[in-house]
Amino acid sequence: MVVVAVILAFVIGLVIMAGFVMWGARNYMVVEHPSNYDFDTTIERLKQAVEQAQGWVFPIPEWYFSDAMIKHNKPFSSVDKLQVFFTCKADYAKVMVDNRPQMASIMPCGLAVYERNGKTYIGTMNIPVMALVFGGIEKRIFKAVGREEADMLHKTLD
Repeated sequence: MVVVAVILAFVIGLVIMAGFVMWGARNYMVVEHPSNYDFDTTIERLKQAVEQAQGWVFPIPEWYFSDAMIKHNKPFSSVDKLQVFFTCKADYAKVMVDNRPQMASIMPCGLAVYERNGKTYIGTMNIPVMALVFGGIEKRIFKAVGREEADMLHKTLD
């Protein structure tokens, strides 16, 4: 009877822990950064911050996501404007892909600038949390990317 109670308590603990992990992943994997600037100014400041960051580039043209959805008669109801930018630092990308090619599926880094109810935001992956998920070289690169992305965001938003 005691063994059954211990096993049951263990299983209940696992279920509760899994719930917290899922809640945390949903709430912390993607981050919203409010901007003090309007949509166009935020975009210009973001472009400048990325271009001034050593080694960072826009390897793919920006994507006018909201415009694309309007063309398909599926406009977003949650945002007024949405533009996505893709950034990359070749030094990090080379090491990451050479070490683990499947990591290319989450590259390059995406930054979403959007306007909702007259307020502008930048949405990003929470790179420091990604660093917690991985080990080894991936962890070191995610930590570096997290620091450098935070610096670019600081220059954009402040």
